[in-house]
Amino acid sequence: MEDRFTILKNTFIDILQLKESNISTLHLLNSRIQKIKECYSDFISQNQDKISVFTLDSFHFQGRLIDIEYEDMNRIFLSITNRMYCDYYKLFKIIIEYVVENIPDKKILELIQINQNQYPVYKDLEPFKQYEIHYIQSLHELLLGILHYLNGFVIKKEYDLRQYQTKNKIGFNIDSFVHSFNYNNNVIKEKVSLFMTFIEFFHTLHLKYLKRFTTKLQLMLSQVNNDIKLENSVIERGNTKIALNDLKECHIDKNILRELNENIGNEDLSMSTDTEDGKQNNMSFLSLSSDTEEGKQHNNSLDLSISSDTEDVKQNSISLDLSDNQIIEQNIQGNLSEISEDNEILHLEKMMYSNTDVNYNKILKSPEDNPEINPEDVYNMYVLDRLYEDTIINTEEFAIEKPVELSDDDRISPLSANNT
Repeated sequence: MEDRFTILKNTFIDILQLKESNISTLHLLNSRIQKIKECYSDFISQNQDKISVFTLDSFHFQGRLIDIEYEDMNRIFLSITNRMYCDYYKLFKIIIEYVVENIPDKKILELIQINQNQYPVYKDLEPFKQYEIHYIQSLHELLLGILHYLNGFVIKKEYDLRQYQTKNKIGFNIDSFVHSFNYNNNVIKEKVSLFMTFIEFFHTLHLKYLKRFTTKLQLMLSQVNNDIKLENSVIERGNTKIALNDLKECHIDKNILRELNENIGNEDLSMSTDTEDGKQNNMSFLSLSSDTEEGKQHNNSLDLSISSDTEDVKQNSISLDLSDNQIIEQNIQGNLSEISEDNEILHLEKMMYSNTDVNYNKILKSPEDNPEINPEDVYNMYVLDRLYEDTIINTEEFAIEKPVELSDDDRISPLSANNT
């Protein structure tokens, strides 16, 4: 239970830091907007003719669009912070009601009476009303303080329960009392756990809302700085990259990410929009090129020989030819292994058919002299023999297997042999 309290405190600190960061970014964006308005006012004051006013209208619309987007972003931020106070305030009221009705402890009742009227009443009809940050922070600390005290109250009751169980074992007829006491204590314990679960859920929502808002706000600031490059206008690449990574985690379409990269003018961030297949291909290529230390040295020497201009161009071409020959040799070795396997199969099949040396043409032309031999089996032996020899030749020449070319005497089918 103590670990949960520690996690809640640390998470709330992260929420406050994220909230303050968004406030600073909004102020920075507002200063950019004010600077744009001042520039437009200077243009208008110095150019009053009709054509100038007409041509400057596009600049006015540009600033107006940025102003509208800023107002929308500001309303979203106000709504998020308003909701934070809403969640804590309503939970505070629920806990007060429960404690007053079910916890007969004077200390905690006094603590509630002192603090219950110190916070402004939340109104659902004012969703954009802002409450001071110290109210939100103080209310959160009070909630954790009450729950921590209730947890101590439960621990004390568990100690009392053990004492009652000991007395029950020595012969006191207080079984029903012990079970009832244990039940009430378990109810309080589960209620405290439920309230803490509510706060954990609030933290999860508030972090998600603020992180998404931060992503949108950073992208807007980057677009403004890229479109209008004012003095001291620097794109915070780190925050922009974090914002784009957050969008990738949300499975945003890759085309939209590319457009965002182009709009904010960050060429170095365009690589973040590569698909997962492209990354896997790159990783597989790198793994193949760096299998051994010798491979790394060979790649380095090859890159140097290509990139550096030397007087002896022939040596560069020779090094490239050598590398190509090595690649071809690797492919040939792979083909040889496959061919060798085929040779073994053909050889085994041949041995199955050919137990003795046979004159194939003689047998096929004069089957009556060899009645014990089936002409069809002889023909199969003949074809396998020729395939086997042709495969051996192709293996030695590193060539693709060619079809067997038979002479006129060899072109005898089993049907013709039988007819003879």
